[in-house]
Amino acid sequence: MFRPIYYRIGSVLVWMFLLGYTGCDMPSSGLSLSYTITISEASEQILDVEMVIENIDQSEMVLGLGTVDDFAHLRAFRVTDIEGREIVSKDDVRRIKVNINTLTELKKHLSNLQTETIKIHYQVQIGNEIHAQHGRQSFQTFGYACDKFAVMPGSGLLLTPSNNIKSARLKFQLPANWVVSIPWRQQGSWFVLENDEYLAGSLANVTLYMGELEQRTRKIGDTDVIVSLPKEWNEISKMEIQETAFEIFESVADAFGKSSQGKYIFQFLPKTSDGLFIASSNWSNSQGISILPPTPVKWLECTQNLIDRWVTFPQHRMTYQSPEDYWLIDGIPPFLAWKVCANLNLLGDYNYQDILVKRYKRSIAEYSAQNQISTFKPISQPARDVHELSQDRSVLLRRFRQAVAPIVISFLDDELGQSGRNFEELLKYEYAKGNIEDFESDLQKVFGENFRQSVTEYLRDIRKIAIKKQWIDLDDSIPKFRKDGLFSDQASIDTLQIFLTGNTYGFIEHCGCKANQNGGIARRAKLITEYKKRNPNLLLVDTGNFYSFGKKSYRMTDFVDREFELYMRLMDKLQYDVAAISFYELYYGEAFFQKHKNKVDFPIICANVLKDGKRIARPYVSLIAGDYKIGVLGIFEYPLERMSERKWHTFLDQTTDLEFQDPVETIRHFIPKLQEEHDLIFLIGSMRPSTIKDKIAKIEGIDVIISTNKDFYRLMRSEDRIIDIEYDLSGFYEDVMIFYDVNSLYSVDMIDLFIGSKGKIVGGKIAKTPLSDDVEEEINVRATIDKFYSEEVAALAEIPPLMGSDKRFDKASFVGAQKCATCHVSQTQQWKSTKHASAFNTLLDVKRQYHPECVACHVTGSGYASGYKMGDSKHPLIHVQCEMCHGPGSEHIVNPMQSPMIKTPTKELCVQCHDQEHSDFIFSEYYPRVQHTLTNAFSQANSQ
Repeated sequence: MFRPIYYRIGSVLVWMFLLGYTGCDMPSSGLSLSYTITISEASEQILDVEMVIENIDQSEMVLGLGTVDDFAHLRAFRVTDIEGREIVSKDDVRRIKVNINTLTELKKHLSNLQTETIKIHYQVQIGNEIHAQHGRQSFQTFGYACDKFAVMPGSGLLLTPSNNIKSARLKFQLPANWVVSIPWRQQGSWFVLENDEYLAGSLANVTLYMGELEQRTRKIGDTDVIVSLPKEWNEISKMEIQETAFEIFESVADAFGKSSQGKYIFQFLPKTSDGLFIASSNWSNSQGISILPPTPVKWLECTQNLIDRWVTFPQHRMTYQSPEDYWLIDGIPPFLAWKVCANLNLLGDYNYQDILVKRYKRSIAEYSAQNQISTFKPISQPARDVHELSQDRSVLLRRFRQAVAPIVISFLDDELGQSGRNFEELLKYEYAKGNIEDFESDLQKVFGENFRQSVTEYLRDIRKIAIKKQWIDLDDSIPKFRKDGLFSDQASIDTLQIFLTGNTYGFIEHCGCKANQNGGIARRAKLITEYKKRNPNLLLVDTGNFYSFGKKSYRMTDFVDREFELYMRLMDKLQYDVAAISFYELYYGEAFFQKHKNKVDFPIICANVLKDGKRIARPYVSLIAGDYKIGVLGIFEYPLERMSERKWHTFLDQTTDLEFQDPVETIRHFIPKLQEEHDLIFLIGSMRPSTIKDKIAKIEGIDVIISTNKDFYRLMRSEDRIIDIEYDLSGFYEDVMIFYDVNSLYSVDMIDLFIGSKGKIVGGKIAKTPLSDDVEEEINVRATIDKFYSEEVAALAEIPPLMGSDKRFDKASFVGAQKCATCHVSQTQQWKSTKHASAFNTLLDVKRQYHPECVACHVTGSGYASGYKMGDSKHPLIHVQCEMCHGPGSEHIVNPMQSPMIKTPTKELCVQCHDQEHSDFIFSEYYPRVQHTLTNAFSQANSQ
């Protein structure tokens, strides 16, 4: 769902470290910083900064600029004294890994300073998407500017000295009608920050929000609360968002018993024109967040960001005397955010409490090494004492704390609720005195010794919370395929066969880069043809998630759209009997779903998703298989959060115009009609195993349930151990046969249903067939695919640029291996002996020279203006040439000493092509195969 706590605060703390923040009192004298920020051409995504540093009393200075993965580019850097004499600087780049992001600090070292004042001019290029390496999309950009607004976190825009800062001020030269939203005191045309012992952190974490904005202020307690948002938004939406923000602040402040002084700004950001979320900063006095549409998840994130004002950030936070109580930092914000948003009716049907419980269950259990388990093989043993949650700083334990801590607090709140009290009473007590000396001691002081004693055992063994809440099942709840005495009367048993697919994500074929790659619709088509010859009554069923979701492109592009159109035509050609709607059918919005649904003849069903009061698809179909008439009902259960943060946000944004009716009530509504007209009733679609077993399987009349959603998150107790079953088993449950679709991207399932003399299903089995190399391809389907990947289609495709981890790929142009060979003779000869030198030929062999995802890693400079051009099989940059690993060489051939190449390619660079999907890559084994000798003409000349 929203960002994990450890990432939200971790990045802030790292920036404070990078910028030299020490937490000590401000010096009586120090540097004065003045920044003038200009936006002259917003469409070019360039911010211009003039910086003046005064009161310099040292001969050297280090300035830092921080970004995420280099996605703000510093350019046109120049330093002078007040008389215009240039001062030389030296660059240094440091990268620090925080969760999945790499924080990058560019340092500028200034030396021989003989002046009290210097002037610095530089530009920052913004607007690139974070983590765009190898075409992967993150949904976020680090800073953005257009003709209506501009946003940039201070860490990536404001060069900052490493220490001894006394004051800072900002001035803006902006287009007409633009205003500025930052939480600093305004003095004339300047925004001033002074007498702040956390000034370095404030500079790094301020979100600079500029544009045609509307700002509204309300005094809440002793805090001026400001809401900034775009003027162009709908007036009703603006008013609702503003009032909700004020209500959230008032509710959170009341929970702590104090609003704290100064300002707090909600900066509500739009998304970019490309639909990207704009990465922004949170700090004690402000937060930036994309809020439209205002979904429950976004209000939860907004509220949690605000709670960090009292819990996390140094200006107003409580202090924690014992490291054993640090788990509260992970627990209070998500718990309180859920409670505040629930009380304000912001969550609707979104059950965040269920998500917290799901995370908790998985965290307190021993994980199994098997997906579908009959015996348990634990591979980890979690902490039991709540105080153990703070003993380790590893990423794994941080996730553990994030999952467990809010449930522990929620449990305490529930226990207190039995006597009419609540956890907020403790927050008020703690915040009034400003620190948590000892959590359990404070529990006693506020709620009494009896309460402390009653909850101590649950804090000492947090698994006992699950036992008391009855979140644990017994081993005998694992489903089984057959009942006793199934085959006592073989003659009365009929067999009904289903060819089952699902979770295929529009996957057309494997790339062929690795041996024994499974998957591909041509192989699937061959199996379908063979099975239908054997059994004309075979039912061909897809449970959903067949809409395209590429591993390289999380949003639809023109080329991926055309690929998916091909995939749908092939599904239609295979004559599927029915398919259900699941998560990815709705991921790109209802209009996209309808566009492709209307081009095919096979029925796509869903009974409980509506738009404007009408179902987006037919609710059910009637199928004939042999002597049986089968009613198949499509059901979609709104998913619990289980995907990356921005993927989840994108789904929410695209489905705000849809109504998701309760799946259980929908099934109850349709069952009587289906029973009147059919011999058997099937449910297909996306249904959580917990819902199936707790509710759906208990509805009378259902014979078979087939779901794409296999995530179980159910706790099982075996002796003194608690074990998590991550994926549920197929089999009988409550007299209903249940099947879960597993790994259908690379395999298919054949289901045999055994029907007794009374027309009821009495047993079944499921057999998985991997779509491996030994499965032939259907000739006509293969021909259709080959025809699609033609030169005409290639002309429409865009190849995503690789190697974004090194700026040299953006700064210079590609010249080709022949230019490199002029000086590097022996290295060129050695390169010619490697597979890199013939990489493009492998695409010609399999007729994939027009497939953009394949081409990207088999040529040089794809996606760059000077690189390989799509569709040109005779281009001079075919194959993986020198510059693919060492960077473009245009500047190097002009001045080798001043423009060095990448001497030793890093593993990070290699794995942009040699990733897990495309290569069995082991760096220590692969690298020696391409490693060069050290001699070259240039070095020989130098040695002479």
